[in-house]
Amino acid sequence: MNGISVTCAFDLLKASVAEYTPEKTAEICNLSVDLIEKITAVYAKETPSTIYSYLSINHYVNGHYGFRATSMLAALTGNLGKPGAYCGMNESLGTNFVNIKGAGYPEGGTPSPMSIPILWMPEILESGKFGEKDITLKSMYVAHANIIGNSAERKSVIDTLNKIEFIVMADLNMNETAQYADILLPAAHWFE
Repeated sequence: MNGISVTCAFDLLKASVAEYTPEKTAEICNLSVDLIEKITAVYAKETPSTIYSYLSINHYVNGHYGFRATSMLAALTGNLGKPGAYCGMNESLGTNFVNIKGAGYPEGGTPSPMSIPILWMPEILESGKFGEKDITLKSMYVAHANIIGNSAERKSVIDTLNKIEFIVMADLNMNETAQYADILLPAAHWFE
């Protein structure tokens, strides 16, 4: 294009994962090739499909890389933005089985405070608007989500939490986000 070499993002993605054959993946994950192929077929063909990742990849530093991989799988298999095709994107607030496409509301839709992605909150706090809707954020309820430890743009998340007047959190752990809460509530462990 005008003497500039370009590459399609999909081609870059294919190249970045090409070395991860089912055999190499089986070795890394300590799973059989057969199991990997069965899981792949079920997820890709028996749709809508869900990757539910609570209390796993999202509870670690740089967990957003796992989310990126998960969302790519959902997008590549047509499991993004489809009813019943939740893709485990817990980086927004309270996304319990709310599809990530819900971050963009249909015309006339109204956001609830439980569905505002944390990384959009600085702009919302500054403008008082979420899209075209007027919205005033003064409080926040966080359940089983360490949004500081698991979100990209850590400084932005901390700055946002410092601007929220009242934060309530329910979690099993005294994590980084819990330290910003005005009220901490106990939460039942999944074994309970």
